[in-house]
Amino acid sequence: MEQINPEGLLNNAVAFHEAGTRCYQGAPCEISSLGGDVFLGAPSVVCYAFAIELYLKLAALLTSGAYDRREHRLDILERLTKPGLAR
Repeated sequence: MEQINPEGLLNNAVAFHEAGTRCYQGAPCEISSLGGDVFLGAPSVVCYAFAIELYLKLAALLTSGAYDRREHRLDILERLTKPGLAR
């Protein structure tokens, strides 16, 4: 079984959260291939959702010592952060 680095997991979660924040600056972004200014709402949501997934995996790792790397459902990952409620 591959050893998971909690610090690396945290760093990636923080990076995706920051990316979501930068996409959602409240001002449009000029993208010439799209013909001008566009608001990056959808990319910010994707970055935030992935950051949440990584934060939940980190919490599961710290509380139970492991998590399923193939699991992406936030409701299941959230349950893994509470050892008494895991599947």
